[in-house]
Amino acid sequence: MITHDLNFDVIMIGAGPGNLALAAMLDETSPAIAARSVMLEACETIAWQPGLMVPGALSQVNYVKDLATLRDPKSRFTFLNYLHSTGQIDDFINMGSAFPLREEVSRYHAWVADLLTNVRLKLGQRVTQVAPIREGHRITGWRVETEARLSLTARHVVIGIGREARIPQELMDLPDDRIIHSTAFMQRIGRFAPEAIRSVAIIGSAQSAAEMTLEIGRRFPDAKRTMIMRSIGLMGYETSKFTNEYFYPDFIDSFNALPGEDRALVLEQMHRANYAGLAPHTVEALYAQRYQRKLDGRGDLEIRPLTWIRHAMVDDAAVTMRLHSKLDGPSEARFDLVLLGTGFDPQMPRLILETARAAGVDEVIIDRFYRLELGAQGSESAMCFVLGVNEGTHGIADSLLSVQSVRAQEVGALIQRNSLRRCAADQRVKRFDPKMLVHENGLRAQRLLPFPLTTPFESSWCILAPGSASTPHAHHEYEIFVALEGEAVIEMDGEEVTLTRGDTVYFEPGARHRVVNRGTTDFIMYSIWWDDAMSLRQLAASMLPERNVAS
Repeated sequence: MITHDLNFDVIMIGAGPGNLALAAMLDETSPAIAARSVMLEACETIAWQPGLMVPGALSQVNYVKDLATLRDPKSRFTFLNYLHSTGQIDDFINMGSAFPLREEVSRYHAWVADLLTNVRLKLGQRVTQVAPIREGHRITGWRVETEARLSLTARHVVIGIGREARIPQELMDLPDDRIIHSTAFMQRIGRFAPEAIRSVAIIGSAQSAAEMTLEIGRRFPDAKRTMIMRSIGLMGYETSKFTNEYFYPDFIDSFNALPGEDRALVLEQMHRANYAGLAPHTVEALYAQRYQRKLDGRGDLEIRPLTWIRHAMVDDAAVTMRLHSKLDGPSEARFDLVLLGTGFDPQMPRLILETARAAGVDEVIIDRFYRLELGAQGSESAMCFVLGVNEGTHGIADSLLSVQSVRAQEVGALIQRNSLRRCAADQRVKRFDPKMLVHENGLRAQRLLPFPLTTPFESSWCILAPGSASTPHAHHEYEIFVALEGEAVIEMDGEEVTLTRGDTVYFEPGARHRVVNRGTTDFIMYSIWWDDAMSLRQLAASMLPERNVAS
């Protein structure tokens, strides 16, 4: 029996960093939309790169490039807030590094998922199909099916599942008990007894291959390790500060505007900035481990550069490989276990290709704002977003952590704008309701938000009872009070001014102020405040392209 959970605004497929960042953004800025959103995750837990969660492994990305900070440094979803909430902030600062442990990044992502108050999360739901819902020739929504026979419908769908593991063609037929890709390394390597593994081949020359080589050296100290790679050898990342500017969020616009052949050239030249190199600490650790083994009389790590795999087969529970080296010619070798640090398939994942075909799209084209191009049948009323697999159009940072929060802002702004456009006239009016007043800073107030839109300011309707005063305070925002009814005294930096109906008073950041009602009737005012972050959010939203397709 198929169960139904209908009428979501947004279904997010995959609880990786891309969708977690989007969920956090919607949870904070559009709780009404967030409450009508759901995130589906195939695994039973939230974990980032669990296959390579080797002890001591570091993230290669500065902690400030978390799921929220570049969008809004004051967000409750920042990595610093995670550290503060878990009591780790002092120890992290004392570590003296901007690069957290990979395990800590994973825990942070799980913490963000747990902190969501509006977006629903369903674990253990592997999505098998995304199909369009049509009215006539127009796509008006999406139906999502899972292996657990859950069927959901939504106006928008966001696919953030990452790429599929790349298995070299020559190794495709090896049995699962003799070959492990880096994406499953830590989950599977513990199944092997040390005495059962005497020789290991590690395919690849980048970070994942090196990390697996180090871990095998620790787990199987008597096993011979052979690193097989087509490259000339192990090389460090290109990490100059000039190169790192290509990971800035604003580089996406420059890259996306390039012709296709120029994008390919940039990606090729950026290869060693992420995929074809090793982090400096990994290079040092691997070389030191090999040096120590040689010192102990055990040359158990062989590096075979410029080497191609011609054929592989299983015989007597071991893998026999025919190799060809540009330096040494053909050879044959046997291994108990083969590890793949071969990265990911550059093609679009199967689910995205099948979604495009179901929508009648012959070619997968992702626009600047991460939407699958649907042609004349598409509109902003039913968008399909694709995250994390768009390096060809959005640059090398697209699959990494660097741009997650800014990308979430861009995608979320489109969803918010569509939601606002769909509002009926009476839904665009926020009615004053005395029951919605809450105590805030010593007076009763009702916030302007939530509206499903991005604004360069926030505001609040405020009522101060006779004989009372607001709490003295100062803040980093600019602020304006507009007096609507009654009379009050404004105390500001030791001075007093009287405010009556129609008057306006302005406070600069850091100005300490409070409102005192010495009269006999309520003082009613409207407060408006803003800062640079709010202005930047509005600027980003205003730069989104208008689409002349009727909803």
